[in-house]
Amino acid sequence: MKKLVLISFLITGITLLFTGCLNTEGNYQILPPVPAVVNYNSLKGGNTLLTCWSEIAAPGLSTHSSGDCIIVQFKLDYDNQPASNYYTATEVTVIEDVEHSLARIEDEISVGDFTFPIEDMAVIDYNYITFLDGKYFLRFKHEGMKNQLIEYRMLTSPNDKNEENGTHNVYLVAKKKNEIEDGTTTTLINSHAFDMKNLILNLGRDTVKDNINSKYLKVDLKFFTGKEEDEPVFKDYNSTSIELIVHK
Repeated sequence: MKKLVLISFLITGITLLFTGCLNTEGNYQILPPVPAVVNYNSLKGGNTLLTCWSEIAAPGLSTHSSGDCIIVQFKLDYDNQPASNYYTATEVTVIEDVEHSLARIEDEISVGDFTFPIEDMAVIDYNYITFLDGKYFLRFKHEGMKNQLIEYRMLTSPNDKNEENGTHNVYLVAKKKNEIEDGTTTTLINSHAFDMKNLILNLGRDTVKDNINSKYLKVDLKFFTGKEEDEPVFKDYNSTSIELIVHK
């Protein structure tokens, strides 16, 4: 079986390159931390990791269940692979448990009490940003108090789109889940995964991918940075529209 091919791809116009460490004294790779969705596949021995490379068996990952979103690091020992048609990971380390939520389709866009400013999303840990199994892993930067808990929401409206190219505006907002009276102001970096499958199936267009009937949706992501004259202000996340595809 060939070694795992490390790939690069584009997000917001920047090429992301995932690289691993190939040990010169042994036939193995230690892969960098990446997002993954936990899946259960009986044909691959139990729990697997849906990653940007492929679905990788992880039978030793007993602490998580199907549908969990994580940032994970693992080892691929090419001399000790129990199957010839898929990879099995060892030394699996969960770096971060990632909260996830359903993307929402609203008649009108309203931020409500989701008014905690997002300082930036553009240049933070690109290896942690990807689209897997209908879930979009994103990374957020805030200025706030240490131990601040944050809730995130993704919103769109069927009518909020560019009629010329069909691109939908999708809004990212946040709110504080707890109030900290006294504390140290610091930079907060959080991951969150948004389950966009239902949104894409409802608003997307028909296509075929991997010989499977699918839906695709072009989106422009915008994140909340604050208010001016009591009106919400959003900043563009991507410089070009992002095309997302899910199977029906």
